[in-house]
Amino acid sequence: MAGVTCYVYNDVYANVIAKAGRNEVQLGSVSAEGHLEPPQHRYELAGDEAVIDSVWVPLQPAAPSNKKRKQGSSSPSSSSNTSPMLWCVLSSGQSRVFSPSPIDIDTPKFTAIARGINSVWGATDSKLVEYTLSGPTGLTINSEPANLLKELAVNAPKKSSKPTPQSFCAIADDSVGIYKTTRKTANPTFSLDFAPTSVAQSARISTIVFANSDRVQARDIETLNHATYNVSGLSDITSLTTVNKAGYDYLFVCGTGGVSGYRLDFIDSATNERPQWRWSTETPVSQVYHHATGLKAVVYQGIDPVSVDLEWDDEKPGKYIVDTPTPQPQPEDKRSSSLLELPETNGSVVDGAEITPERLHQRLVAALDEDSTQSVAICASCADDTVIKETVKRFRPVPAPLFEAVAEEVASDPSSSSSSLSTWLKWLLLLHGGALAKNPLVVPTLQRLQSGLDEGMKVLSHLLALQGRLQLLNCQGQLREEEEDDDEDEDEVPAPQPVADIEYANGEAE
Repeated sequence: MAGVTCYVYNDVYANVIAKAGRNEVQLGSVSAEGHLEPPQHRYELAGDEAVIDSVWVPLQPAAPSNKKRKQGSSSPSSSSNTSPMLWCVLSSGQSRVFSPSPIDIDTPKFTAIARGINSVWGATDSKLVEYTLSGPTGLTINSEPANLLKELAVNAPKKSSKPTPQSFCAIADDSVGIYKTTRKTANPTFSLDFAPTSVAQSARISTIVFANSDRVQARDIETLNHATYNVSGLSDITSLTTVNKAGYDYLFVCGTGGVSGYRLDFIDSATNERPQWRWSTETPVSQVYHHATGLKAVVYQGIDPVSVDLEWDDEKPGKYIVDTPTPQPQPEDKRSSSLLELPETNGSVVDGAEITPERLHQRLVAALDEDSTQSVAICASCADDTVIKETVKRFRPVPAPLFEAVAEEVASDPSSSSSSLSTWLKWLLLLHGGALAKNPLVVPTLQRLQSGLDEGMKVLSHLLALQGRLQLLNCQGQLREEEEDDDEDEDEVPAPQPVADIEYANGEAE
């Protein structure tokens, strides 16, 4: 499932493809039976563009207004005229809205986005900023840098004509802040014992669920009590889905190995809850969504999302085996052939299956726990730009030992360092440069890296001059060879041609 992600929203879905040589966004609809229909719209991105975050937003194509909206108020247009659009943040920093007609939005460089009221809120280095299709609304909230942003439902004020304020959960590494449009700073803030990559809110307003690749924790943001859930049997967690049914909240965790389901009966102390429902699949599950016809899961057949039915009795926990489509073999991509073999680590050889960001991330985490030199060897064996980028995005935060190991290797001898390590260094700095620059333990490594690069650049001018001289000598040699060939052609005397006998009119020869 490397490089493909599916987002289902009501009766539409988006399939985001980010693979070597193919960056594409596809939009399609959900049938009356709740299954994904073939995409109706396809949008190809530039080769150097990739979607780093996206959210479905019911936007209104309203004309810009000169007056700023009051905090928390929605657009005066009727909400019935809205249509869902996929707002994406690209790696270039540009925002693009995908609908039947894509729209480019000039925004600051967002690191994460969340749904607002007919708008989008984006996280910058110091603020949360609200934008619509017409541009900025003027509403901002002071915040810390965030690499994950999630809109939160809030309780409407009782007997009040004031609009309901908007609320957001902003996550920077393992630090969580709850922001409201009625406040200028986060309230409350707390820290987790891991860096989440997914977040969801239950119908119980105060309960938020956090997850990374192998951990899930529910937390009450009012009391700060929490419960940890056992996700054994699942790896590379991709998404969280919460469903409210018959007054109960349910949590579904998707990943490699299938889906685990829990009822969110919040407990005041830390627990080790085992899944009450378990759906085992042969292919990774991208997302679970609840349709009027039942519970559905999204799996991939190649790069095409396919929905499958999940048998679910909410009153009776159980285990199920789900039949999923057999993955179709993909045509070999010569550009990524160099990453299919990874080196041995402690005697165990990585199998020759397709290297995915999930597997590469897992191998790097295991290697970092033992020896950073092994992580450098693993990085040097993967040269695919897209896989490297997706792997680096999975580190939240990026482990300092990984950056230090790669940076030290490049800084020690920039001229002989593997080109793949340079690609790793590029994405580590592009995706996590802000966090690395603020880490005082990494500053010496950054300084050594700059010194190493500066030292390597001193030789560059001499190499360029030598290259120019060699090219000049080569051209002169070729020119001389051509002149000599021309001289030889001129010196050659043509052989005499035989003259035919001349016959005179009287028939006698001369």
